[in-house]
Amino acid sequence: MDFIAHRGFAKNHLENTLGAFGAAVEMRRRFPVVSGIELDIQLSGDGELVVVHDPDLTRLAGIPGRISELAYSAFRHALQEHRAGCTEVIPRLREVFELVNHALTLHIELKDTSSRSEEFTGKLASELAAYSPQNDVCIISFSIPLLENAEKCCGHKGLSYGWDFSSRGALEHADRSWLAGLEYLNPSRRLFAREDFTLPLARGQKLNVWTVNRSSDLAILRRSPLYRRIASVITDDLDWAVALPGRKKKG
Repeated sequence: MDFIAHRGFAKNHLENTLGAFGAAVEMRRRFPVVSGIELDIQLSGDGELVVVHDPDLTRLAGIPGRISELAYSAFRHALQEHRAGCTEVIPRLREVFELVNHALTLHIELKDTSSRSEEFTGKLASELAAYSPQNDVCIISFSIPLLENAEKCCGHKGLSYGWDFSSRGALEHADRSWLAGLEYLNPSRRLFAREDFTLPLARGQKLNVWTVNRSSDLAILRRSPLYRRIASVITDDLDWAVALPGRKKKG
């Protein structure tokens, strides 16, 4: 089982910034068990793919306005302007590609922008083509329609796909035949609290479980009959992950 850095090395760095992603890349160089980075993207008002989790910057920078309605230039430096001592910018996806440069797998979560879905996935397809994925990019989302559109637009060359979900209800309403065609299912760790939790996994299909930051949560996963199908857990705390027994540092 490997570890994916949630929004970069988010415990020690500001989430979804180049500093957080660079720290995760450095951890990968030292610890092979750090296999990937999870990041969130959405479309700005002027059509840039930007790396931000929330629909606005209220939590991160205390400023109003939806990302989808603002020009990128209006908020690129928002973190510097509204967080004392911060030197980070809101990065574009292509800047993350340049930084990571295939050092580990990128798990790119598409935030739901249903009103501009075609524009969103078309822009993503263009930037992915420039990056030339080498089986090291996984497209993920909570939105099934958005994932379906991404599959059609971006194809499968060098890519994999995964569906994020947090409830049994979402699973029950999903098209099982479509789910079977995905490489990954990404359930919340909270679903494993019930011992009878199970999933209709297709042959070869794996799980990436989010977000796991404590040994007690990991112990619950290990007791699950699904444990052998877990490829990775997504964590904020890479220091905790690499300190677990059996995690070897590169010589």
